[in-house]
Amino acid sequence: MLYQFVFLKKCLTHIQLVFKKSLSSFKTQLVKISNPGLALLLLLLWGIVGCKTYTPHFYPIGIYSVRSTNNFPELNSAGFNIVVGPANKEYLDAAHTIGLKILASPNTTAGPEFDTNKAYRCVRAFDKHPALWAWYLCDEPDLNLISPDYIKFAHKTLKKIRAKKPTAIVLYKGSEALAFGRITDILMIDRYPIPWLPLSNFPLNIRMGRLAAGQSQRLIAVIQAFDWSYYPEFLVDNLQYRPPNYDELRCMVFSALVCGADGIFFYAFDDGRWRITDHPDTWSAVKNIVNEINKLSPIFSGAIAWWPVKWKCQPSEFRFNESQDPAVQLALIYANTQNLYTPAGWYIVAVNTTAHELTFGFNIPWQIPTVSVLNEERSIETPGFWLEDKFLPYQVHVYGPMKP
Repeated sequence: MLYQFVFLKKCLTHIQLVFKKSLSSFKTQLVKISNPGLALLLLLLWGIVGCKTYTPHFYPIGIYSVRSTNNFPELNSAGFNIVVGPANKEYLDAAHTIGLKILASPNTTAGPEFDTNKAYRCVRAFDKHPALWAWYLCDEPDLNLISPDYIKFAHKTLKKIRAKKPTAIVLYKGSEALAFGRITDILMIDRYPIPWLPLSNFPLNIRMGRLAAGQSQRLIAVIQAFDWSYYPEFLVDNLQYRPPNYDELRCMVFSALVCGADGIFFYAFDDGRWRITDHPDTWSAVKNIVNEINKLSPIFSGAIAWWPVKWKCQPSEFRFNESQDPAVQLALIYANTQNLYTPAGWYIVAVNTTAHELTFGFNIPWQIPTVSVLNEERSIETPGFWLEDKFLPYQVHVYGPMKP
């Protein structure tokens, strides 16, 4: 009987993950079960599993420049839940049908040419649409020399119109978040370093954005998933331009997590120049990483905690990255939910932000004899609270779950 109970509990967890439906919707499925006793048991287990085992959390995973609704099925299948696109009924309805959310402009952009009347009509028409995720007020105002005052005016205008959906802007420089960061409801940072800057410049800007925004404002990191050579007007040197590879993409995603990002977006799907599906290596890498984010969603949506960490790196000349931060960046995260792939508990995420092979050690918060490396089928002995591991260039390790 105990075995059957555990088996049914696992089955029900899977049912919740697959259907992602509310309790009322789940009840309608029970009607189809001919055995009343089994239906009652499953309903009771729903309460057990739903309350204690798996609590779905919407972690934003978005992509820019989705020009056609014909691409929605592919993006939904890949694991994205938000796309950046226009605020019109056809686009929003198509997104809602397939289960996607939309980050959309209110048909005008914050700045000297912001049109209050257009914003009013757009917000009145679409703010209540279930597919609308947020209002995109301005793209890189810091780079385009748009004053924070214009952002404030656009944000206040939407609030006066009684827009219920949050407002958002994206900044190019994390350091500008001190001026722009707390105006809108959502702050986004896009920093595209490959290959003209060290990769470590990306988490540096995400961290500056988080520090300026504080803990209450949502922060979204935008990941480079394109090749700069498709935009020759921005090229200033003779570098060998290329898109980021899988290891670099994954490093940027996990370093954003370590720096406190509340969501991950990618640029771009199809902006008229770069079309990611024409680059199968990049598209495959992005899809694999999005799949991993979804599997690790309890960690990505978990809470970061502080602990007094000491660390040591070999070779010592590479102990700091090009931004003068520790070469391997760490975050202690508590996942208070779980899914079929990631148990609840404490985790440490460790990200090598350099192009060097390293041996990196650090103290863990609790005296635990061994720590598992998630999804690597190995464990590490941790004598005296000390964990030491090897890192390939840009490699990520996730340690846990750990029980204090």
